[in-house]
Amino acid sequence: MSVITLVDLDKLAAELNGRHYPNLRALTRNQYNRVEYDFAPFSGDEQEPSLAAGVWSDESLSPVALDVLEEEFEQARVRWRDARYVRDLTAATANASSVWSACADARATMDALFAALDTTEAGMWRATVSKLLHAQAASRAAASAWDETAKRIADVHHANLQADLHPEQAYRLCGVDATGWVVGFAEDYSGWGRSPLVQCTDNAIVEQRDHMTLIVTFSGDDPELAAL
Repeated sequence: MSVITLVDLDKLAAELNGRHYPNLRALTRNQYNRVEYDFAPFSGDEQEPSLAAGVWSDESLSPVALDVLEEEFEQARVRWRDARYVRDLTAATANASSVWSACADARATMDALFAALDTTEAGMWRATVSKLLHAQAASRAAASAWDETAKRIADVHHANLQADLHPEQAYRLCGVDATGWVVGFAEDYSGWGRSPLVQCTDNAIVEQRDHMTLIVTFSGDDPELAAL
């Protein structure tokens, strides 16, 4: 921040008249005689703050005025980037909570049916396995739906890497509770290989089916079930 007196502040106001970023409400002087910038809230829809090309060759501006103006636009740019991040993340997470809840419910159902196999009576084995297979398919479909949402969120994080906000701060400003959400990096959703939660769900399904196969194999049960 530039060191400035009250007299300098009045002079700056005259020098910089008409050159400020539109969101600036006032230049003030803090207790340490340094300039502070009071901005109206940013929406992220504004154009990126940047100094006019001819500012540095404007002989009507003093070096102090140029320093203050440069710092003003830099601070405006910081606020604009954060606002744009929050704006984009708000849009990307609009229905994310419901998609995640559906995904979590589907996974819980799958895991519960798998755990129930340990206490399923022999006569109910086929019926329970059938339910589990349906639950596995439903869990994978829900994971795929989540990964579509997660891709949009990951793209927003990647596009706003220059923002000062951390993702946790951005979520909080969006009013979103992202606890437990599985969101990878943007490149994780490039189309090469399986997306993060689908991969995780597939791994769980493979483990469940391998375990079921072992049970059937060692119990000498129906070979058709062993081939699941």
